[in-house]
Amino acid sequence: MKNFTLVLFLFVATLSGQAQINAYASVTGISGKTLSLTSVNQTYHSFKSGDQIIIMQMQDNVAGSNTNNNSSYGSLTTIANAGIYEVATIASVAGLPNSLTITANPAHTFNFGSGASVQIISFRSYGSPNYTTTAAITALPWNGKIGGVVAMQVSGTLTVAYPITADGAGFRGGAVSGNYEVNCETAVYASNSTNYAARGEGVQANNTGYLYGRNPLANGGGGGSDDNGGGAGGSNYTSGGQGGAGWTCTLTPVGGYGGNALSAFITANRIFMGGGGGGGQQNNSVGTAGSNGGGIILIKANTLTTSCSGSVSITANGADADNSGNDGAGGGGAGGSIIMNVGTFNAKTSCPLRVQGNGGDGGNVGDANSHGGGGGGGQGVVAYPGATPTTNITTTTTNGAGGLNSSSSGASSANAGSGVNSTGVIANSGFVFLPVKLLDFTGRLGKDGVSLTWETAMEKNNDHFDIERSNGNGDYTVIGEVRGAGNSDNLLSYSFTDANPAPGVNAYRLKQVDIDGTPAWSSVVSIEVEPAAGSFTVYPNPIVESFTVRLSAETAGPCTITLYDLSGKAVYTTTAQPAGNLIPVTLNRKPVAGIYVIAVRTPVQQLTGKVLVK
Repeated sequence: MKNFTLVLFLFVATLSGQAQINAYASVTGISGKTLSLTSVNQTYHSFKSGDQIIIMQMQDNVAGSNTNNNSSYGSLTTIANAGIYEVATIASVAGLPNSLTITANPAHTFNFGSGASVQIISFRSYGSPNYTTTAAITALPWNGKIGGVVAMQVSGTLTVAYPITADGAGFRGGAVSGNYEVNCETAVYASNSTNYAARGEGVQANNTGYLYGRNPLANGGGGGSDDNGGGAGGSNYTSGGQGGAGWTCTLTPVGGYGGNALSAFITANRIFMGGGGGGGQQNNSVGTAGSNGGGIILIKANTLTTSCSGSVSITANGADADNSGNDGAGGGGAGGSIIMNVGTFNAKTSCPLRVQGNGGDGGNVGDANSHGGGGGGGQGVVAYPGATPTTNITTTTTNGAGGLNSSSSGASSANAGSGVNSTGVIANSGFVFLPVKLLDFTGRLGKDGVSLTWETAMEKNNDHFDIERSNGNGDYTVIGEVRGAGNSDNLLSYSFTDANPAPGVNAYRLKQVDIDGTPAWSSVVSIEVEPAAGSFTVYPNPIVESFTVRLSAETAGPCTITLYDLSGKAVYTTTAQPAGNLIPVTLNRKPVAGIYVIAVRTPVQQLTGKVLVK
């Protein structure tokens, strides 16, 4: 690993007193391989030649012409390049603090027009090859130009001994209004008056001239209107909740509208910070502002384990809004995004891991009369390259709760963030931050076996690809290797044939390995290999509690019968001695009803087929 001694020394020196680990800079333009910079922050890490950075489009013009005071204000017309990110390698820092150069032109286009912002974050590397955290790690809070992101990579095993968090580090909440009261003003969708609360920040920088009003701008929650409307929740994977109706406005609600959901736009190379909640409207100086959304955490490691007493967490939660008095309360921030590019999870029973991208709660009204509670923040995203790990790991993306509209018993509430909790937990996601732009990865069963093909549009320091296969137990085994191109800006095609796939479901993934040994994984491709026909029968089929396997020929030795679900996971296995060519089987632990692959292993061969369990 390059500069390991220096990097380790700086980490120990800074983390003893500080918890931030990354360097940040705002990018104002890109010309070829040169990035023009401003707002460079190297307090906790430095940009250095040979190190990797992440280029990320934080905001872009996504609302288009929806910038007038009407019900369409702030609605999405496009996602443009908002959320796009990629890994790059620094070639030279001679131009700092005004510029730096990278080793190859960016693979993506980044926008710098009105409503847009781009930043770079150091993709900090630890370990030789393993690393254990020595203190809590946090993101620099987003300030409108830089921050909000934790990015770290470990080529071996990352041991999480302290929390890693981007809680409340994302897009900022909207301000509370000035003191103002007339009546229930429902049509204030967008305004430049501080009589109304500010909307939360989101994936478009507010270039519309209207900072205040009920409508959201992209995923930032709308602000409360007169009289004492609650601020709305920000959004990410799901939309934020609408703010409470306000003082005497039950029939004509004036709470802010929740941020626009972004789930339709989230892809393997596009993620977002949580939108900020909208502020509450006030006339008695006791309203509250909207809260910040969660930031982004990017973790790349071969293996992740834990070591602590109690539990440990990796979180990008939206912040809860403060409670108000007899005024409108602010909306909750939306959950942020966590990308876990990890090959193997091995959390310890003695130190369970919590991974969360939860929305923040809206503020409660602390007055017996009904005003406007804050809307709950929408849920964020947690993405895994394979199956969601469950052994000693709990993953959630829950919606924030809506705040109470009063302190009275049985009081109504503002709306919670929308959607079913934890739909933002994404398994087999393809969310990987390779120094390789992988265009596709596909598989096809043919007469010579399973043919795997993939293409890259760009490669940086790519040593090779390991081809890994799993046959139902969740463990992957390397079955082959294909050399990479090192560095390339051209379209390259690769292939590999698995000549001996196992009967049933074969799950394949690529392990891309850098020249320095740092790994990253692709999404999973599953191929089902049909069994040979006519070698055995099962009766009865469908199976209820017991069945008999009839082999086409007698066999003398013991046979093993295994049932696999269609994901390739073994759900039942037993070993029995045949009576001639018949093997009676009784299910002492009946699987759930459905179609299963049955594998019969005799002393001389393995046979497979399909059965239905009722």
